Amino acid sequence: MNPWSGLMISVAVLAGGSSTRFFVNKLFYPFKGRPLIMYIIERLGLCRNVMKVIAIASPYNVHNLVDLGVETVVDNLCIGPIGGIYIATKMFSRVLVIGGDMPNISCSYIEKIDELCGEDAYACIPTWGGVYMEPLAAIYTNKIIDIIEYGIASTEYSIQRLLRKLKVDVQFIHIDTELSEYREVFRSINTLEDVEETMG
Repeated sequence: MNPWSGLMISVAVLAGGSSTRFFVNKLFYPFKGRPLIMYIIERLGLCRNVMKVIAIASPYNVHNLVDLGVETVVDNLCIGPIGGIYIATKMFSRVLVIGGDMPNISCSYIEKIDELCGEDAYACIPTWGGVYMEPLAAIYTNKIIDIIEYGIASTEYSIQRLLRKLKVDVQFIHIDTELSEYREVFRSINTLEDVEETMG
């Protein structure tokens, strides 16, 4: 039995990037009546097993998030998701990290991946067929800090390549079998068409 299961977990929402495929900053684009990232944060706030929600934002996005009343930590590294994951694991012993453009995140998904995640793993990362990792919507522990620091020092900013290269004790959770009902969680918003399709 996973001793972590049923305990409260913190969630870090990454708010970096420049929305190159979007004509405006997608994180603040209206989605079901709210800025996209606020829609996600408010959904997370309804989850009974979520203890704390923070945004980890590039300097470009910080002021907008603070104006919205979101607890925000500045990512001055600006090296992509690995920087946000590093900051999150320095803050929390165990944290779910998601993208600020993933509106299909759900409380039941969080409960499920939390339940599946073993206590000894450095991280629990969803994967498609054991080949392609989904490094966001994944759980990380502070055991992985040294690994990420090595990646940053060696300018290896791809979480996928870094973990495979170092053969880290990561638990891969198979989307096709263990998380099959949550496939939509991994669908991110990158274009206006994505907004329309996700809103149905």
